[in-house]
Amino acid sequence: RREIDSILYSPIFHPYHKVFNRFGFGDDLRAWLLVRIYPFEDFLDEHGRAIVQYTKGTNDPKLGKKTSKPRSKRRFKQALGVGRVSQSSGSSVRSGSKMKGSADARSAIWLHLNSAYEMSLSQSGNRRKNIRFTDEPVRAKIEEYFISRAFESEGKGLKKKKGDALKAARNATCRKIAELVFSELLKDLGSSPDDVTD
Repeated sequence: RREIDSILYSPIFHPYHKVFNRFGFGDDLRAWLLVRIYPFEDFLDEHGRAIVQYTKGTNDPKLGKKTSKPRSKRRFKQALGVGRVSQSSGSSVRSGSKMKGSADARSAIWLHLNSAYEMSLSQSGNRRKNIRFTDEPVRAKIEEYFISRAFESEGKGLKKKKGDALKAARNATCRKIAELVFSELLKDLGSSPDDVTD
């Protein structure tokens, strides 16, 4: 275990752990994340910025509206096993519920969601007593997002969803966690436009 820790917490990963600390990730999840996303620069362009592709809108190309496709973020989510898969049937294309990428990384994120958020909430969406919870802004965002997806209004309060609706809420929150990790890493490890010189 000491040998594993010496690798996991080697100096080259310190910038990543600075970000992971904001999320309260455990060692297992940190390891799976690093296996899948290191080096983070591989997801960025040559200037250290996120790759976003713009295409003309399909509804009415004459209006000149463009649709943005966040290529870097999509690749990042797929690397962590929470990328969406488009399913085609005849002439229709829809975004399915199946997720693409590493099943191990996806499981590690799901376990973090379960232990750090879902188990700390009651069936009415309130935080259970004696639950230690740091007030990191990013953690508050995740908790708020999960509650908005996994609970529905009932009278004056909330009630936890069940079955496929709850599963969809968990999957959506896992994707949200990956998106927030990407944003935080981009903020710390990426380049701002001011840093780029042509």
